[in-house]
Amino acid sequence: MCECFSDNSKTSEIDYIDCNGLIGYMPEILSRDAKVIYLDGNRIPILKLPEHYSPDFLTTELYLNKSQIGFIEDIFFSGFDKLETLDLSKNKIPTLPTAIFNNLLNLKNLYLSDNNIQTVSPLWFNGLSLKILNLNGNKIHHISQTFLSQIDGMHSLRYLQLQNNPWQCDCKNRNFRIWLKTSGKVVRHRYDIDCYRDSKPLLSVHLSEFVCKVEESHAKRRGIITAVIIALICLVVVMSAAIYHRRDLIAVLYVKLGVGCLRHKYELNRPYDAYLIYDTNDAKCSDWINKSLLIFLEKRRNPYNIVTTDRSKLSSSAANIENTQLQESKSCIFIINNTVMSNSWCVENFHRAWNYARKNPKFKLIIIVFDDIELNMLEQEMRVMLSRGQYITARSKSVWDRLIYELPNPETGFRSVRGEDDVSENDVIIYSASSNILDEYGSVSMPSHKFM
Repeated sequence: MCECFSDNSKTSEIDYIDCNGLIGYMPEILSRDAKVIYLDGNRIPILKLPEHYSPDFLTTELYLNKSQIGFIEDIFFSGFDKLETLDLSKNKIPTLPTAIFNNLLNLKNLYLSDNNIQTVSPLWFNGLSLKILNLNGNKIHHISQTFLSQIDGMHSLRYLQLQNNPWQCDCKNRNFRIWLKTSGKVVRHRYDIDCYRDSKPLLSVHLSEFVCKVEESHAKRRGIITAVIIALICLVVVMSAAIYHRRDLIAVLYVKLGVGCLRHKYELNRPYDAYLIYDTNDAKCSDWINKSLLIFLEKRRNPYNIVTTDRSKLSSSAANIENTQLQESKSCIFIINNTVMSNSWCVENFHRAWNYARKNPKFKLIIIVFDDIELNMLEQEMRVMLSRGQYITARSKSVWDRLIYELPNPETGFRSVRGEDDVSENDVIIYSASSNILDEYGSVSMPSHKFM
């Protein structure tokens, strides 16, 4: 049912048409001269003009709100090119034809609030010079950069309403968040535009939080990959360091934890633990041997039985004794310093120990490097052992652990070659091959210290 009104009762012109109670269809007749048409409050799910309608309405205001509209024909507004106000609010519109408003060049006020619109197409507003655009209360979750650019270019716009939509505060709305803060001055109640997930105002959410789940998963994946790479690098570094220092680590494990499954298997039925060879002409090296090495080896509760040779006391017939003492030892300690190659006796005894170790698998040649050595100055056999890492550095922090690991286990208590039983446990005892007697080296009294 429609009613018609005029501003001037003296004329027959129709200025207003008010239709309500319509179900499923448009009125059969609408005056093309009506300035304002009210079609609100109806039930018209499909908005379509009858074929006989005039294509050139003079209407400036058209109200179709609250009419349960779900679909609008794409040419419905083609005859309303004089429209300045169009109200389609409070319907069930999910989307609109692409060019539905393109001929409405005089349109100033467009109300699309409280519908089911999910995506806003910038093509809807091409060529328009709107003053008011109301998109409040829809199901819009993202806004495109193209639409934002279009709004920036619409200089006539004074009022844009976007609140009460399920806005997603994710990566797709990052530009919207930036735009809303810097350029969205035309947006009314912009601080009432909330994130759907937690109802926080969109402008109060930090820009860094505008990420997508895909981005988060990628970020997590990148984080995991980075962590794995770092862990692998650390593992490689640790393994490289462990391989490089493997002999030190193995020695420490043996001394501290008793793990010695890789230790050398020695001949147990020999009276001496080690035969010591060094150049006595080097005062610095000799001082380290006498005041550090020998004292360390024999300060233990079960001290090592070390054989040394004093060349100044050795007679010309003592070479056989010397060779015998080497063969009666479980191992040989050979000290390499800067002067050792100029000592023919040391070189001769090295070769003797080297050859004996090759023929006797249970005998071991242990090299201690005292100084910085030029490899090309050494004997070939010495260079081979050093190149294989088969040496101990005197300045190393693990020198004593390495020695304990490399040397055979000393038997319980001192063994007196002369049958003497009155030797103190803390006396340093050295066997001299030149005199075939036991000498006391300074009777150095050492504090009790337990080594594992």
